[in-house]
Amino acid sequence: MAYPYDANEVLSLSKGRYNELAQRFFGGALERAITHPGRAVPNPWAPGTKDAMRVDRRFNENGKVWFNTNTFGVSGPLIPFRSLMILAGVASDMGDYFSKVGAYLGLKRRDGRSLGEEDEAAAAARRAEMARRQAEWEERERKAEARRSHEARLQNQQIWAYTVPLFAGGRPNPEAAGIWSYFQSRGLGMLAKAPASALKYLKAARSLPYKDAETGKEQAFEALVARVEDEFGTGVCLHRTYLLDGLKAPVASPKKLTPTDRTVRGGARYIPFGDVASAADGIVGVAEGIETALSCFCAMGFRMPVCSCVCANELMKFVPPRGVRHVVIFADRDASGTGEKAARELKRRLSGMGVRGWVVLPRTKIPEGSKGVDWNDEWKSAPQHFPNCSRMMEYITGKPLKAL
Repeated sequence: MAYPYDANEVLSLSKGRYNELAQRFFGGALERAITHPGRAVPNPWAPGTKDAMRVDRRFNENGKVWFNTNTFGVSGPLIPFRSLMILAGVASDMGDYFSKVGAYLGLKRRDGRSLGEEDEAAAAARRAEMARRQAEWEERERKAEARRSHEARLQNQQIWAYTVPLFAGGRPNPEAAGIWSYFQSRGLGMLAKAPASALKYLKAARSLPYKDAETGKEQAFEALVARVEDEFGTGVCLHRTYLLDGLKAPVASPKKLTPTDRTVRGGARYIPFGDVASAADGIVGVAEGIETALSCFCAMGFRMPVCSCVCANELMKFVPPRGVRHVVIFADRDASGTGEKAARELKRRLSGMGVRGWVVLPRTKIPEGSKGVDWNDEWKSAPQHFPNCSRMMEYITGKPLKAL
């Protein structure tokens, strides 16, 4: 179909201006979403909804909008900006969309027609107004982000100050008895023999509030609290595992992250177990979950520092501290293949940094009906499947293992 404006040119020039286009054609309907990109907000086309839609974090570049409710009767949650214009009745069809957006962007029509001087002046005035509003929005967002980061830092500091260490006098701290019971249930009882400094980023909260996102009901549970760092050793947020009687609490989300301090420099997010900064022969291990990483730390006899990246997405983004030359990637064996895919992607990224990556997967087959097998499962049921720490480190470095 021949549109009055070149469609590719319209799409190309729209990149980096979707915030502006949203304000121009939807008024304030999308303002809350575009001022909080990536965060779920009420759907303006479905009154009374909560957390029902969001714009992509890179919405200003890609124009992607996501809906949790089937508002317009289309399949799939993703609706591109141009489709939303039509579905919401702002444009009658795709031709009308390219006509309106092309005219707004000041493009030349294919039929050679040009805007009159008054139209040109009006278009220029609209662009100047939108530029002013965009600058104001960016400034508001910058201040809001700074405020959210400040609030996140205060919250994290308050929670961390409320916790108690796992060890007292070199022995398991009686005040953290619930945490040690949880470790026992996960096959991690030998952590009681680990150096206290190796687990300094894990602490116990004797009573931590938990609020159910659906019902708003608030309860209090004992919790394992972990400090999440970036590659420069700066605290980013906290990870909480809510517990009851030595097991995960019977709530919808027993594991939660606190809000993130987005002013930190690093892009990596992980929880270190052991002294990563002075790793023997520059070798560290990485895994997804906390319990998985702790299992690997135990299996390596506390001789190899291991970092928990919390999830597959963060594992892919892992950045080793300076001095690390080899990373052993203890990947989850998922039925979906997500864990192995993330591990292979990390290995590829590490190669570009001059760091050697080694991917190891659990040998146990995924049981029927299960989502997968991780290294905590192996540690509990088949610890012999772990690689021998000394032999592995000698193989990686190609030289006899140093005394540790």
